[in-house]
Amino acid sequence: MGRKRGRDKKEVKEERRRIEALVMEAFQHFNANELYEEKFVKCFQKRGMSRDEIDRLWVRAMNLDIIRIEAEPIWEPGKPWNILGQKTVFVLVKGEEE
Repeated sequence: MGRKRGRDKKEVKEERRRIEALVMEAFQHFNANELYEEKFVKCFQKRGMSRDEIDRLWVRAMNLDIIRIEAEPIWEPGKPWNILGQKTVFVLVKGEEE
């Protein structure tokens, strides 16, 4: 029998370990289980990654169930019903279990 979709389990596990290690560095740097997208991006830009590479990293981390992506509303002070926008939040999935 041939390999499915051109990749074997060992390659997928290695990719997961590599991506998880990269993502964990950012969360450990800020000592948090949740990061705003801006902090996540700046952390990897300082390491020399382009915005496109960073976007591919968090999308792949989400697909591998390493992080979950949420939106946090931004509202007018004193008027929580007046939502002005939202911020993207990356939540470490392992951090929820602890």
